[in-house]
Amino acid sequence: AKGGLRIETELTDLETGRPMSAGTYQSAGALGIDINDQGQLSLDKDRLAAALANDRAAVEGFFSANELGFSSRFAALVETLAGKGHSLLTNRATALADKIDTNNQRISLLDTRLENERQRLLTQFYRMEAIVGKMQNNLAVLQSFQAVPPLTVGASNQGN
Repeated sequence: AKGGLRIETELTDLETGRPMSAGTYQSAGALGIDINDQGQLSLDKDRLAAALANDRAAVEGFFSANELGFSSRFAALVETLAGKGHSLLTNRATALADKIDTNNQRISLLDTRLENERQRLLTQFYRMEAIVGKMQNNLAVLQSFQAVPPLTVGASNQGN
């Protein structure tokens, strides 16, 4: 969003800004070149035709003046915003690619941790299942014993 605002601001400044060597025409808007809120250029042909009919040299100067003309300033702006070097969009794309790589590495690390934890819990579950199985076997053995009636001490002495 921050980069989008900068692009919008720069384009608006280009459209409405006055070049240092402003002649008759001091903005692209005065010649029928407008930038809408979506960043799209539009051209009012009638306004441009009227300006050309009124003062063709001033219109040509507005567009072609070295470094200060609309064309030069537009080319410089495009290079600043989207050029191959260290432009806004290139830097943003690089930052996003780096963030994606970092997030993918983090996901891989978390996947490894999750798999290790899964294996640990499965091993713990299998051990507990084995213990429960042994306990059930022991309980079955204990339940299989017949109860022996208690011997009374007095009753066994009477028989002698």
